[in-house]
Amino acid sequence: MTIDRKYLKSLFWLQLIISILFIVLIIVINAWFFPITNWLIAVPAFFILAFFIRITSIKTVDMRSRTVWLSFAAMVFGYFLLNFNFYPKLLPYQSGHGLAKKIKAKRIDQNKIYYLDSGEKNYSMEFSLNTLVPVVAIDSIKKLSPPVYLFAGKNDVDTLQKHNILFDTLIQVNHYNVSTIRYKFLNPATRSQTFSSHYILKIK
Repeated sequence: MTIDRKYLKSLFWLQLIISILFIVLIIVINAWFFPITNWLIAVPAFFILAFFIRITSIKTVDMRSRTVWLSFAAMVFGYFLLNFNFYPKLLPYQSGHGLAKKIKAKRIDQNKIYYLDSGEKNYSMEFSLNTLVPVVAIDSIKKLSPPVYLFAGKNDVDTLQKHNILFDTLIQVNHYNVSTIRYKFLNPATRSQTFSSHYILKIK
């Protein structure tokens, strides 16, 4: 079955416009929000982009093939930069892995870390520690055998102070929930304003 040339040309231009907009978005994300600093990422990305430009302009390839290949090149370009630059730079802002590294570095007994029953949880920390963190009620903390460590957010710190429970701050890290990405976080100029704090506290 032959495809009408006018329809094929319209499809080509539609795919080209969509692909260009997609590429521009990917470039903005990876040049402004999270700049590429590794040439091992920049060089392959440049060649993929060069292939995209070449395939859109070459006349010796029929338009149907060019439509398919330009879409493929745009998707590969986006997939490559998102997976090798954007996400690796995004995930460290979620505190779990960083907390786990510091817990191990300070040789804190991870089996003695607790959550407050009414407080925040950090499941990525549990995953990185390969453990399940138990929950304790605020009134039961002093009944636990020491040492007792507590994962806490800002509200948990306020709760401890309200109940006159003394503690030392062993670890404090910045945290952002990367599952709810907003422009204020993506913009480097305002990113620090979006952070909350997570703590590992030692109960006295």
